[in-house]
Amino acid sequence: MESGTPRTNPRQRLAARSESTLADPDRALVLRAQRELPAESASYRALVERHRGALLARASRILGSRADADEAVQEAFISVFRALPSYRAERPFSHWLSVILLNACRMILRQRAQEQRRRDGLRLEGESRLPESGPVGDPILSAVISDLLGALPPSTRAAIWMRTIEHRPHSEIAKKLRMTESAVKMRISRGTLTMRARYLERLDAEPLSQSA
Repeated sequence: MESGTPRTNPRQRLAARSESTLADPDRALVLRAQRELPAESASYRALVERHRGALLARASRILGSRADADEAVQEAFISVFRALPSYRAERPFSHWLSVILLNACRMILRQRAQEQRRRDGLRLEGESRLPESGPVGDPILSAVISDLLGALPPSTRAAIWMRTIEHRPHSEIAKKLRMTESAVKMRISRGTLTMRARYLERLDAEPLSQSA
């Protein structure tokens, strides 16, 4: 019984290989690099040189920074070096490389966002720090309250300060902190309970002074 799969002659196989090369001009170089890595890297370096300029231009457009673009491209090629031996040429190499670059750019953008949140937190911390004189009048108690506030997350600390010291409405606090009013109320409630619990723990931990 003959197989249902048609056989191809050498000429047909050569034509198919040529079409594959035309569809992906990197294919031959990629295959050589897969055979060479990790012992040799000449073909890998050739791939880097072939695509680096285009990737750098694309990353610069995405990130708006040449330094960040350099970092993204470097991270992309490190990922390529690690993953290339298992790469399957189901789509052109340049497409696969573009996906890796976009992931590297996303990581940098995520790091930027985290750094911005950290800076916002420091700003909120400065806004919510109690003055040395303290609204409560007692400098020792002010120091205790400031310490307890300082142990809270920045947004919770700012919400408690604006509500209890500045007497701002929840709606204004929500707008300033970019959250819902219910979230503001929850943060204030939980933060106040946390401060109270920690204050009571301090009272239990500190021995009473004995008069002479």
